Amino acid sequence: MHELSLVATLFETLLDLAKTNNARRITGVKIQIGALAGVVPELLETAFDIYKKGTIAEDAVLTIVKPPFTIRCRACGSETVRTDF
Repeated sequence: MHELSLVATLFETLLDLAKTNNARRITGVKIQIGALAGVVPELLETAFDIYKKGTIAEDAVLTIVKPPFTIRCRACGSETVRTDF
């Protein structure tokens, strides 16, 4: 489950930013995960909930944004947007 290592790295960044900005709490985190990222959003949410316990982000809500996936034909330049992934 590489989602746990992603969340560990995310928390390092969050805690560094909180320290730099003298924040006492982190209330929300919004991240974008593309279709080809190889990340299972549900596992990422579970890892986030596990990792946040006992930190200044204990009450934080994780919001995951899934951008549309655009496919472009190299030959004609035609584009198709997929949102069903």
